[in-house]
Amino acid sequence: MKFFPKKLHVQNLDQFSKSRIDRIKAYFRKYIYELMLSKDFISGLSRCIDLTELINTFPTFHISTTECHQLLSELSKELQELGWETQFALHNTAFFIYPPNDKPRLLKNSFEEF
Repeated sequence: MKFFPKKLHVQNLDQFSKSRIDRIKAYFRKYIYELMLSKDFISGLSRCIDLTELINTFPTFHISTTECHQLLSELSKELQELGWETQFALHNTAFFIYPPNDKPRLLKNSFEEF
């Protein structure tokens, strides 16, 4: 970054919260994009995001688990528009992304609905 963005102006302080959320979503998109291009994701070996690991990847944002879940729910809609299926599992500590009709075995055998 050569210069600070113009939106960092003091007069925009009331918009910083929204900018923070937009920035976190951009980082999450990048994280998900890189995960989906990994060999493990492509081969089906690993199609899961550990939410604790995701939160710890961006410590300066101080993201709560609830906030992380909410943002991933929003990004989930974008992924679904691209044809992917998504699901939270393991007591909402994991986020799965997978092609239709290729649900990970862990999700097929989940007992969380009981």
